Amino acid sequence: MRRLILIVLFFSFFTTKAQKSIEEVEKEILTIGVGPQLNSFFGDIGSNSINKIFTSARPCISFDSEKRFGKVFGLQLMFVKGKLSENTRSVLPNENLNFESNFTKLNLNLIINTDNYLKIKSNISPYFTLGAGWLQFNSYGDLLDENNVPYNYWSDGTIRNIAESDTNAGNASFLFRDYNYETGLYNDSINYKNYSFLAPITIGLKWKINPYLQGRVFTTYNYLFTDWVDNISAGNNDYYISFGFTMNYAIHKLHFEKKEKINIDIEAFNNSDEDKDGVIDILDDCPHTDKKIKVDLNGCPIDTDKDGVPDHLDKEPNSKNFKYVDEFGRGITDSILYNRFNKEVEIEIQRNQTFSDSSENELNFNNTPLYNSFNWLRHNNINLNTEKYSNLLAVKED
Repeated sequence: MRRLILIVLFFSFFTTKAQKSIEEVEKEILTIGVGPQLNSFFGDIGSNSINKIFTSARPCISFDSEKRFGKVFGLQLMFVKGKLSENTRSVLPNENLNFESNFTKLNLNLIINTDNYLKIKSNISPYFTLGAGWLQFNSYGDLLDENNVPYNYWSDGTIRNIAESDTNAGNASFLFRDYNYETGLYNDSINYKNYSFLAPITIGLKWKINPYLQGRVFTTYNYLFTDWVDNISAGNNDYYISFGFTMNYAIHKLHFEKKEKINIDIEAFNNSDEDKDGVIDILDDCPHTDKKIKVDLNGCPIDTDKDGVPDHLDKEPNSKNFKYVDEFGRGITDSILYNRFNKEVEIEIQRNQTFSDSSENELNFNNTPLYNSFNWLRHNNINLNTEKYSNLLAVKED
């Protein structure tokens, strides 16, 4: 029972987690469940008082699956394996009877659900079942003690190893039942079958914990078409009542929204030329060039002198003799550098005169863009006439 509880708890945790990964649920298509039951037997041994439900109950385990058809009806297949038992004590020696039967039951039930018709929306709803099934049983009696000595019931309520009517009754010793049902029961005069059809009727409550997990509690009246489960026949067929609990997992049909189909003209897509430069887009390395600009086979603007500046921006399209060019494709000459440096010097002087804290307003070019640019040109061995800039750059060689 402890293992069963642990399995149910794990099952509950797993299904709760799994629920978050499902997109959308349309409806239940199958429910499977497992759980314990307690059975109370009503036959020819013992009283038929309702109190025996609490004193003579025996355990069993059940497995079931349910297939729903619409909002109300469903079919349930249930398999049950367990025990039935009863005991009678009497001052009359011949009326001290007992039995225990191991049984297997398989039945098919029609389920009537009410969860879709309750006026008050709730996770708890009643359900009913009517069914038919088959039960196979093997009955045994506790007739011997642990030393295989037969029980002899005396009128004073004791059990002894010698019958009360025996001449040696004075030497009798007490025995105690071991409740080990070791002796197979059968009837010498009637060779009855150890199986029977049955008709179960169930009423229960269904608790929907979430769309995938359900708990069910129920009670079932099982009418048997035999009177020999307890090995005694007094004219009325036997029956037993079950009280059960199951944890059920509901398998759902998934519903995914249909998305609109998008018709794509693959041929038109492959041959498209967005910038109209004559090079299709899938081969165009520069897909947004202007229509008026001449391009090469890769769709990029032509650069005749390979100086990195395309011809339509290049003011010197044949500047092949220059190692370095500016952003307009012009070869870098002393005059271009002088003009640029002179302009930047004027800016630096004006900035220093405006923001410098020095009273002497000395101009220090160390770590300025101008200083760094000049050093870069010098370290890269660019042939410049540096004497032109010596009066502009306060660079101290020491």
